Amino acid sequence: MNERIETIKAFHECRNFGNADKLRTAQRNVAAAYHSLSSEEFGTLTRFAVDSGNGDILSHLACFQPGSLSGLHLELAQKGVLYPPVIFHGADQQATNLIIEQLDNGEAENVNLSLLALAWADNPDVQQAFHSWRATPPSWSKSLHVPPHEYADSAGWELTENGERRVLILNKSYPLVPHDHPDAIPGVVQINAPSESSCQWCGRRMTALFDFDLSNALLVSIGIEGSRLRIETCDVCTCYGMVFTQVDWSGGTSWHPGNIRPDYLPDDAADWDFPKANALVLSDHQRPITESADRNMPISFSQVGGHPSWEQDAEYPRCPSCQHRMVFIAQISNEDYAAAEGIYYAFICQDCRVAATHYQQT
Repeated sequence: MNERIETIKAFHECRNFGNADKLRTAQRNVAAAYHSLSSEEFGTLTRFAVDSGNGDILSHLACFQPGSLSGLHLELAQKGVLYPPVIFHGADQQATNLIIEQLDNGEAENVNLSLLALAWADNPDVQQAFHSWRATPPSWSKSLHVPPHEYADSAGWELTENGERRVLILNKSYPLVPHDHPDAIPGVVQINAPSESSCQWCGRRMTALFDFDLSNALLVSIGIEGSRLRIETCDVCTCYGMVFTQVDWSGGTSWHPGNIRPDYLPDDAADWDFPKANALVLSDHQRPITESADRNMPISFSQVGGHPSWEQDAEYPRCPSCQHRMVFIAQISNEDYAAAEGIYYAFICQDCRVAATHYQQT
C-alpha cells in the first residue's frame, strides 16, 4: 500500500486529532493525497471502499473526483450502501432502477436514504419516478416530512410542474481563499463589505455579503449576468430567516417588500461584532462542483458556484416575486476566517432580479 493511500486510510480511521491546528494539517494532507491519486491508486482505494462499505472514503472519492465511482453503483445498491447519498452522483440506469424497484415493491430498507441516493443519481429514470410519485403518492410517502419529488433539492435540482429538471446551482465552482494564497485574484469578489443601508427589521447596518465584478471572465463563465451584482443582508437577522433584496446587474440593491419578519429576532443585534470585511478573495483554481457537497470534506467551504455545503437540510428559498426556487450562487464559511462556525448562503432569481441570503449552523 503506498503512502498516499495510507495517509487517506489513517485520516478516516482517526477519531481524535488532538487540537484544531493538527486537524487542519491532517485535512490539508489528506486533501492533497486525494487530489494527487493516480488512476491505479484510485482503483485500489475505490475497491477497498466498496468492499468495506466505507462511506467516508466513498464520499470523498465522489466529491473530489466526480465519476470515480462510475460502474460501481449497482454493486453499492445491491449491498445497500446508500450513505452518504452523494456517492450516487451520476449513478447509471441499472443502479437507479434497482432502487426505484425496491421502493415501488415496498422492499427498500430505508426510504429516506433511497430517495436521497436517487436525487444524486439525477437521471431521466429518476425524474420519471419522482414525477410518477408526485402524481400518485405511494403508501410509504406518508412517513416522509416532504413529498418524494422534493428530495431532488438535496442534490441541487428540482422537478418542474411538467416533470422536467431545473438546476438550482451554478455550473462551475471557485473557492474563496486568503489574500496570500497563490491562486488568489483580488478585486473580483468582495465579501462582508459595510453598506450604507440599514436593516428594516433591527436597524443594524447592512452588510454586502457578496459584491461580484461580473465582467470578470471567471464569473462570466459560470453564467451570472450583468456587470456587477451586490447582495446585501443583515448578518444578524438572516441567521433567523431569509433576507430578500431587489438587485440589478450594475450593483444596485434595495430591501425587498416581500420580506417576512421572523417570529423571533434577538434583541442584542447592536452588540454583535460585524464580520471582517474582505478576509477572503476569489481563487482562479476551479474545483469540482461536488467538492463541497459533503460537509465532512477536509476543505474550506467558502466558494462561488458549485453545490452548497448544507449544515442542516437543503433549503433553497422561493423567490417572493415569482415563487420559483432560487439558484444557489455562493457561500461564506465563518470557519475560513474567524473562530466561529456556520455558513452564510446567497441565492439569486435572475428572472425577477431578486437575491436572498440565509444562514445555517450545526
